[in-house]
Amino acid sequence: MAVCLLVLIAIGSLLFWLYQLNKDYYILAFFAPRVRTKDGRPLKSIVPVAKGNTIFGNCFDLYGTNEAEFFQHSRIRAKELGSSYLEYGLGTPIYNIIDADNAEFVLNDQSLITKSMIYDFLKPALRTGLLISTDKKWHSRRKMLTPTFHFNILGQFEEVFKAESLKFVKQFEGQSETDISLSELIPRFTLNSICETAMGVKLDDMAEKGDLYRKNFAMIEKSFIKRLSNPFYWNKTIYEIFGAKEDAPALKIIHEFSSEIIAKRRLLLKEELKQLQNLQTADEDIYINKKQRFAMLDTLIFAEKDGLIDHEGICEEVDTLMFEGFDTTSIGLIFGLMNMSLYADKQELCYQEVSEFIEDDFSNVDINQISKLKYLECFVKETMRLFPSVPIMARQTVRETELANGLILPARSQITLHVFDIHRNTKYWDSPDEFRPERFLPENSKDRHTYAYIPFSAGQRNCIGQKYAMLEMKTLLIVVLKQFKILPLVDPKDFVFNTGITLRTKNNIRVKLVRLGSLLFWLYQLNKDYVVLAFFAPRVRTKDGSPVESIAPVVKGKTIFGNSFDLYGKTEGELQLNDCKFVVHNLDNLFVLPAAMFQELRKNAKEIGISYLKYIFGMPIYLIIDAENAELILNDPNLITKAPTYEFLYPALRTGLLTSTDKKWHSRRKMLTPTFHFNILGQFEEIFKAESLKFVKQFQGQTEVLISLSELIPRFTLNSICETAMGVKLDDMAEKGDLYRQNFAMIEKCFIRRLSNPFLWNNTIYKLFGAKNDAPALKIVHEFSSEIIAKRRLLLKDELKQSQNLQADEEDIYINKKQRFAMLDTLIFAEKDGLIDHEGICEEVDTLMFEGFDTTSIGLIFGLMNMSLYADKQELCYQEVSEFIEDDLSNLDINQISKLKYLDCFVKETLRMFPSVPGAGRQTIRETELANGLILPARSQITLHIFDIHRNPKYWDSPDEFRPERFLPENSKDRHTYAYIPFSAGQRNCIGQKYAMLEMKTLLIVVLKHLLFWLYQLNKDYVVLAFFAPRVRTKDGRPVESIAPVVKGKTIFGNSFDVYGTTDAEFFQDARLKAKEVGTSYLEYSFGMPVYNIIDAENAEIVLSNPSLITKGLIYDFLQPALRTGLLTSADKKWHSRRKMLTPTFHFNILGQFEEVFKAESLKFIKQFEGQSESDISLPELIPRFTLNSICETAMGVKLDDMAEKGDDYRQNFFMIEKRFIKRLSNPLFWNKTIYELFGTKKDVPQLKVVHDFSSEIIAKRRLLLKEELKQRKNSQEADEDIYINKKERFAMLDTLIFAEKDGLIDHEGICEEVDTLMFGGFDTTSIGLTFALMNMSFHADKQELCYQEVSEFIDDDLSKLDINQISKLKYLECFIKETMRMFPSVPGSGRQTIRETELANGLILPARCQINLHIFDIHRNPKYWDSPEEFRPERFLPENSKDRHTYAYIPFSAGQRNCIGQKYAMLEMKTLLIVVLKHFKVLPLFDPKELVLNVGITLRTENNVKVKLVRRK
Repeated sequence: MAVCLLVLIAIGSLLFWLYQLNKDYYILAFFAPRVRTKDGRPLKSIVPVAKGNTIFGNCFDLYGTNEAEFFQHSRIRAKELGSSYLEYGLGTPIYNIIDADNAEFVLNDQSLITKSMIYDFLKPALRTGLLISTDKKWHSRRKMLTPTFHFNILGQFEEVFKAESLKFVKQFEGQSETDISLSELIPRFTLNSICETAMGVKLDDMAEKGDLYRKNFAMIEKSFIKRLSNPFYWNKTIYEIFGAKEDAPALKIIHEFSSEIIAKRRLLLKEELKQLQNLQTADEDIYINKKQRFAMLDTLIFAEKDGLIDHEGICEEVDTLMFEGFDTTSIGLIFGLMNMSLYADKQELCYQEVSEFIEDDFSNVDINQISKLKYLECFVKETMRLFPSVPIMARQTVRETELANGLILPARSQITLHVFDIHRNTKYWDSPDEFRPERFLPENSKDRHTYAYIPFSAGQRNCIGQKYAMLEMKTLLIVVLKQFKILPLVDPKDFVFNTGITLRTKNNIRVKLVRLGSLLFWLYQLNKDYVVLAFFAPRVRTKDGSPVESIAPVVKGKTIFGNSFDLYGKTEGELQLNDCKFVVHNLDNLFVLPAAMFQELRKNAKEIGISYLKYIFGMPIYLIIDAENAELILNDPNLITKAPTYEFLYPALRTGLLTSTDKKWHSRRKMLTPTFHFNILGQFEEIFKAESLKFVKQFQGQTEVLISLSELIPRFTLNSICETAMGVKLDDMAEKGDLYRQNFAMIEKCFIRRLSNPFLWNNTIYKLFGAKNDAPALKIVHEFSSEIIAKRRLLLKDELKQSQNLQADEEDIYINKKQRFAMLDTLIFAEKDGLIDHEGICEEVDTLMFEGFDTTSIGLIFGLMNMSLYADKQELCYQEVSEFIEDDLSNLDINQISKLKYLDCFVKETLRMFPSVPGAGRQTIRETELANGLILPARSQITLHIFDIHRNPKYWDSPDEFRPERFLPENSKDRHTYAYIPFSAGQRNCIGQKYAMLEMKTLLIVVLKHLLFWLYQLNKDYVVLAFFAPRVRTKDGRPVESIAPVVKGKTIFGNSFDVYGTTDAEFFQDARLKAKEVGTSYLEYSFGMPVYNIIDAENAEIVLSNPSLITKGLIYDFLQPALRTGLLTSADKKWHSRRKMLTPTFHFNILGQFEEVFKAESLKFIKQFEGQSESDISLPELIPRFTLNSICETAMGVKLDDMAEKGDDYRQNFFMIEKRFIKRLSNPLFWNKTIYELFGTKKDVPQLKVVHDFSSEIIAKRRLLLKEELKQRKNSQEADEDIYINKKERFAMLDTLIFAEKDGLIDHEGICEEVDTLMFGGFDTTSIGLTFALMNMSFHADKQELCYQEVSEFIDDDLSKLDINQISKLKYLECFIKETMRMFPSVPGSGRQTIRETELANGLILPARCQINLHIFDIHRNPKYWDSPEEFRPERFLPENSKDRHTYAYIPFSAGQRNCIGQKYAMLEMKTLLIVVLKHFKVLPLFDPKELVLNVGITLRTENNVKVKLVRRK
């Protein structure tokens, strides 16, 4: 015992010591010393600390990542934290700098010249050269080497750069174009350059060795990254044991290469000096003339002679400068050439500048001339801003260091400057991801922070070779630009950056070089005026020379051929909606547009947001989606010629009014416009009425009927156009009419096929390969129209004959020119006057007949669909029609119809949302300048996307909502006139628009007056589409919405299917989102029932206090297979009886006995962690076991010690039953008991058996135990103390039920019901409360500490005085639990239903079987009662803070007569376990609360496994 005590004391002391030490050191980050602040402020006030991915700080954040993930890690951190930040990694703090101010602090600090420890990883390769060395060695070498990059030296180097650049382009000699891999070729060029300049050695005869050097350095870099990402390898000894041997072969090759370079230069220098000495006097001795400057390797060799460096030192610097000199510059050049290819306009500016200052033979290429290339300099700088060769630099402190920002960094702190992130910091660079060289023009950079751009570092350790690098890069770019056009072969969106010693990409960066003056260059030049690959489509220009994109963005094509094939193959499938099709029609004609094609156009409009350009098969296409540009086009007198796509209609419609142009169109327009005059329409109205009555007559005798609008409406409209405009009834031609429509649909399919395949746009190709399929359909269509004409000629002849018999000569119909006739008659008369021939008549009849029936049918289909979808709008239309139109339709004429203002708005809104003509087309016949500054070439196509104009949020708020009121005068007076153009506008507007409106209104009136009356009447009291859900009313007749808004469903079936197919998390969030959006208690209509959703305390009180509302909601029936009809699910007398019976079983006296059980079970709970100083535990696994044990031992009187496995099995199977419950809840088809029993219940049977077997065993076991207890008790008591007589004695639940059974108050089945109910409710709800309480303890350390202090004050360490009275003193702990249950109520929702029509106190009248959902979760987070409701603040429940709060704002145990009888039991159990845990452990978090995802369940569930860490207190 003594030993155990000593061990415990030792462990406690150790933990206390570690706790104290953790203030100064981050212990779990391997004792990383903590960063402090100068003035003692919290560290986070200066710099955020990044949370690690493991408990070991940031030590293993990069462990196991690949190079791309490694790179992205820092980018994500920078974006998330937004400022420079701290990390703690393997024994050291790391200060990560992403802003210029802190970069300036560090780079200018004289004490911060020592490189970070990660540079040590490069020592095997680069040794301790200028890059890695520090202190005196660095100062000495820096002083020695800086002059080797002097201006005079660079002048000599320029000749080498020029020669190497010419050699670079020479390898493409004889090729007019070539695809090159920059990642392969550029590093060879830069290695050659650094060796010949700084090292004085040409690699001509060492090319293979140079390639081998680069290849092996890449292998060294891989090892560097591997070491960097594995903190165990940071230790030199460990790395040398386990990792270094893999590097040896590569190190040998690179060191041999550098040694050979040195040896070769020694020999060459010796020869050069010998020759030089023969030519000079003694006083010119190269060793004496110290002012002469030499390249780097020569300088080192001379310094060796002077004893300033040894051979090893020379090797160090050669290794360093050779790697840096080739690698960093190659990165800059790779991205420089890549950017040239990607930004043709910037390349052009660079080319123009180079052409101005550099001769074609490069004779004047020198430093001075290059310095004049200001834009090229900006280009290179912008490249290095976006793609810095060295994306990070690092330092470390050698002693405790105070920074200018107030941070105190311990010795050996690492400082990482993230150059990549500084260069893209929005604080210094607007739109930082855009490539804009102009940023570096003097006027644009004068106010920029100096340290916002540091590709070559800055301060005392800046790069000595930066001018060298810039000169080399510019030289190669000049030479390449003078000979080649650079074209892209990569998409920057596909780039994946990798971490390396320098900036790397996963991609092989390639470009295409096209020789200037070649055929391809000619094509490139041509491409300025034509999009060559879009089959030479001429480019759109602007009047002022500004980029076209500044007016109209150009959509990138899906292939290299511009947009030519964007719609290719998209001919299958149509977008269906209630038997209706979305259609396309280029102004006056209409065609079904396949869904994929239709959606592609909508997607473009949505993504781009303004009118835009495409280039397709030799033509530019200007796609208009705004009213302003629509007005420009439709009012331009030069733009009356229809687009080429209208030519695809010629075989069917020939060149009638729709497709003709110029004189022919003007002549026909003038001829036909009077045929739709007001007087003519007056005659037509009688026909519309007759046809409408004929339409509804086919449903005579049926009280309801389901109809396919797409089948019936076109027949109605074809009949109407034939009888009105053509003067021919189709009564005896009905079959031919149907055949006409059927064959026109086939022609339409061919039209779409042709439209989506640009190869078929050519008439010749189409006639060869496509036209033969159309011939049969065309024959039928033309025969039908010809028969109509022939029939009308005969009828007209007879009519004229009769007319002439009745009139005088002066009334001759041929002489009375002012008389107006319908269309076909007008054409026949015009034929007599020689104004048109028979073929012309056929053209116009084909055109008008098709247009007249099809466009109007689309409007009517969507009009009737909208009537069905929007019952409230239908009601307003019906009321208006009833007011102005007689039931017998006797007064139905144009004048009367004109009074129907709301119906007019309804039809207009239908045509806004579903325009029969969603697109209209024009083309330019000559170069055309638009008012917006665009210059369109001849034969440019212009497409007006009426569908998108009509849904443009610039003109229509909430454009996808159906709101006829938009068209009331007061709402439309300020709207752009061309925001609504369903009949086009301008000179080519639809001549039949009044005809169409009159026809549509007439049929709608007749249908409303006849067919929809019954449905409408029914819909007043029932939401018909929500499966006849009865409507909620108000007491005073007010609109229901004035008390409770009605939430719009996600389908036409009300809210029936709102959660169908959702995940548990989405199901849970659905109610949360509605509560948030609506803001008050609201109504839904779902599967035959209204649902009143309550999210406020006032309405909760109304419901919970209503004595007639004790029947549980329908969803509780779903629990009956598991819980049967116990206290939770029963109602009426049964519930009252059971409630009365069971309430005393949770009396104060009983709870006093239970407390001992809670304490014992709590001690058993923590005993499982005995001997562990800390333990990570899963609360959803352990807590339910604790609560099930507790409810069984207390309420059931049975210990589960020997039934533990069965208890686990019970819980596991109940969880599976819950899954089935949720599945049933989310699928309204399963709400029906019969359907569920047929298709769903069989899967529940095994789980139900396990659950019921367990509860039955509990009951059986308790019967035996109770029998023994009573037997023992009888032996020790008097007769008058008989347990059966002493009715005032109180017993726990199961005992009470067994005694009640003896009194005949309940049977065995009733006992099973209550045990099933109380056992589930008792273990599950309390376990939820405890899970979230312990989770909150872990998240809120300060609140946990207050609870602990309180527990320590009132509860003895040995728990001897732990009883109800003592627990009642823990006021703060009570507040803590209440706040937990406010934020995470175990039962987030409660349900009731009305059994008869019920009037609520708020004025709502709920029908019988109305469901009432009390969303406790939302009431508990309603900001009306809780300020900052998402914050965890136990203090809310202190008396002074809660006295004015609504009583029903907090109802975790429900309230009113059906409140939870076990609430005191639950609170006592939760407090007891929390007390015991707090007395022994500190609770720490193991996950981020932001990651918590809540799921729907019978009770509140989480998608996460909620885990905490228990750390034993001393």
